[in-house]
Amino acid sequence: MSDTVAEHEVGGVRVFHFDPPHDDDPIFQFQTAIGVSGLGAENVQHVVLAELGDMPLRSFLAVAYEIDAAALDKVAELDELTGNVFLARSSAFLDRPVALKTDGAARLVAMLWEPGTVGGFSAPIKTESAEGILTSPTKKKPSDAAMSGRVATIALLVMGLLVWVMIKVAG
Repeated sequence: MSDTVAEHEVGGVRVFHFDPPHDDDPIFQFQTAIGVSGLGAENVQHVVLAELGDMPLRSFLAVAYEIDAAALDKVAELDELTGNVFLARSSAFLDRPVALKTDGAARLVAMLWEPGTVGGFSAPIKTESAEGILTSPTKKKPSDAAMSGRVATIALLVMGLLVWVMIKVAG
């Protein structure tokens, strides 16, 4: 089985069943098992099912990731898992798009979506609502009061210049 993380995917939570061969750095072992070179460990959660106690995995996913109960009910295999489970958000995969190796030691059990996302995005969204006719702003005609003020300013400057010339000639 193969699974691909799309370039623009957001909000996906992949549930993998994987029992690491040894206790040293289980996230790195998981990364190697799924064939990924760049994995953000802060977005991968290693869950030892025995440590959940009486809480089933589906309840843990509903509480911790707010996964819809109807989506969890579609994955009957969640109740049959034992050992270790790795939960990887879409944001954990640093190099995208990436094809995951999910048929070896790490087996993909489910692909679920966090609230607010419906299937994630595989391409940017294009809508007509953002389109429109853009025109350059038109320069508005100055009012009569503005024109009168400009004429008065020029007249005062000319009169001031004439007074200055008369003072220089007389002096």
